[in-house]
Amino acid sequence: MYFSKFQENNYKSIPLQLYKIILMTLSVVSPVYNSANTIYVLTEEIIKSVSEITKDFEIILVDDGSKDESWKLIESVCMEHSYVKGIKLSENYGQHQAICAGLENAKGEWLVVLDCDLQDNPSEIPNLYSKTKDDFKIVLAKRMNRKDTFFKKSTSYIFWKMISFLSKTKIHPLVGNFGIYHKNVISRFLESKKTEPYFSIAMQKFDFKKCYLDIEHQERKNLKSSYSLFKLIKHGIHVLMKTCGFQNNNFHNFTIEKKVN
Repeated sequence: MYFSKFQENNYKSIPLQLYKIILMTLSVVSPVYNSANTIYVLTEEIIKSVSEITKDFEIILVDDGSKDESWKLIESVCMEHSYVKGIKLSENYGQHQAICAGLENAKGEWLVVLDCDLQDNPSEIPNLYSKTKDDFKIVLAKRMNRKDTFFKKSTSYIFWKMISFLSKTKIHPLVGNFGIYHKNVISRFLESKKTEPYFSIAMQKFDFKKCYLDIEHQERKNLKSSYSLFKLIKHGIHVLMKTCGFQNNNFHNFTIEKKVN
């Protein structure tokens, strides 16, 4: 769930008790693709970490058309924990669309986005959240000592340098989706998602008060990346086209097949 300016103004007149029902403290969104072996560990690690901050939270796992047992395990986790919500997309649309689907259904005042392969360490969430006390609306995790192959690190570096040049925006190559974002930031993103080529680019481009936090990058728990060379090239072309101003409305479209909780 996200809130327009009209909705934000109306919420100011809502009694505090009712406002707390509408808006919880924290939402954690994680896009999932062929990650059956990490679902349980991911969920337990998030619960352990977020419980240090608040008991008022939700976890949203978005299955992006997985071919393995990911959705079955997401349903199982949702049955076990009422605060875990599952969203199943009708096909494999891509990580960006899966993130959008999760954010559109989130209710938190603060929203965390992290990958499902545990390279983004859930234990860092309290550290990210602590920076919000300094009035930062965007806190981005900077992945130190990346545990990726030389090929992925080098191509990623070149790609983001190209995006920085074309978009005239400084895009840090060590920053991905992992971070914590205020609901107003997410509202702006969702309202402009058809013109924003990618979530992490938008977060670095937006003019909200932001900071970067160094975190230790973790080893991948999945056997291999969900991005094949073909998918990486296709994804890169989409982002470059949008950055250069070419319209591709289908890039942001997705269909939700099923929800749990």
